[in-house]
Amino acid sequence: LANIQRRPTHVGLMGQAAVAGHVVLYALMVIVPGVRLLAAAGGTRGLSYFGVQIFPPQTAEVAWMQAPAEWHGELGWILALVVLGHIFMAVVWHRLMQRDDVLSTMAGR
Repeated sequence: LANIQRRPTHVGLMGQAAVAGHVVLYALMVIVPGVRLLAAAGGTRGLSYFGVQIFPPQTAEVAWMQAPAEWHGELGWILALVVLGHIFMAVVWHRLMQRDDVLSTMAGR
């Protein structure tokens, strides 16, 4: 997001794939921890972080808050694969095939 103003233009099929990939990447970066936080809010253990109580423990688990957490692991693996695909595309497509400066821009140079 820090480089949103310096993003390259996305044209054609590869451009559409890049936009879709970035949308999936950012969505999963919010959804994966979100489903776990939701489960913690409705769980019997609660959640404390560095000694600060974020969610108090519930007396009984809230079923609708626990249900999305069943997908937390799978979504985490999907996020890992999308991140690896992002790195692969940055190196192979931008660095080796296009020989453009996108990789340097992503690195903050």
